[in-house]
Amino acid sequence: MRRPHKKKRANLHRSVVFMQMRDDNQRSTGPYRPRRLPSPSKRKNLGAFLIACFLLILIFSFAHIWKAHAVTQICSRLDALRNRQQDLREKLKAQELIFEEATLYSRIELLARERLGMYPAATKPVVIAPLHERIGAVQNATDRNLSEKRP
Repeated sequence: MRRPHKKKRANLHRSVVFMQMRDDNQRSTGPYRPRRLPSPSKRKNLGAFLIACFLLILIFSFAHIWKAHAVTQICSRLDALRNRQQDLREKLKAQELIFEEATLYSRIELLARERLGMYPAATKPVVIAPLHERIGAVQNATDRNLSEKRP
């Protein structure tokens, strides 16, 4: 015959003790005692696994919130820079208009007459064309003359 393990004997002894107490408790009104002792959870690592999962989810959610906040800040900076760029473009257009007004030929002519005492010449100006333009004009004229002679 096989000998039972010591552990089983201890359980058997406990159950006998509890049975006796139960019988005594039923006779006298005492506190309730369960038949067997509560056993610890068989899956000890389940709690640690669930805590780790919860922490991972928490970390990822915080990372997502942080990233969304960073994107929002970048978008607000981008909007501010676009507004500033638009303002600078408007100022540039205004400065270009002022520059064009200041460099108009009629305005420069007035300033030249009043401040520098310059007046237009009575004779027509002589325009001297560069040499390469004259040669092209001569060649074009000769080409025309040759094309007219060859009908």
